[in-house]
Parts: sequence; structure tokens; C-alpha cells
Amino acid sequence: MAILVAAAAVFFAAPTGRQDSSGGSAFESRLLATVPEDVNVIVPPAFSRHGRCVAYAARAKGEDRIVRYGRPGPPYEFI
Repeated sequence: MAILVAAAAVFFAAPTGRQDSSGGSAFESRLLATVPEDVNVIVPPAFSRHGRCVAYAARAKGEDRIVRYGRPGPPYEFI
């Protein structure tokens, strides 16, 4: 699942049509989050405008939580 999040981050993080000074693309590959094996992502990841942060809703052990900056928030009964 970490590969999926990283690949999506590359797609959403880079501004369209921008090039760096060498004439190449300004895309940057960066791992933003790792989803543990026992966690079910219930809402697709959302990326910050600058592409450095990711948040997603996850279900694990019967609890729903919002995970941002790699840290789970308080449990919710339903998301």
C-alpha cells in the first residue's frame, strides 16, 4: 500500500507544465506515508496543495480514524 500512496503523491504533488532549470520535469518522488498491513484505507488519500502532506481515513480493529502526517487521530464511530 505504501507504493500506491507514494505513486499518487508524485502525480498530485507536481505542478503541471513546470520545468526545472535543466529543462527536465519538476516532478519529485517522495514517500509521504506507509499504510500498515492491518489497516484498511476507507477514503482515498488527499494531498496538500504543496504535495508534502497526505491524509486518509482508515479502519483498523473496528475503529475509524483520520491519519495525517503519518499519525492517527482520535477514533470515530463512523467515517
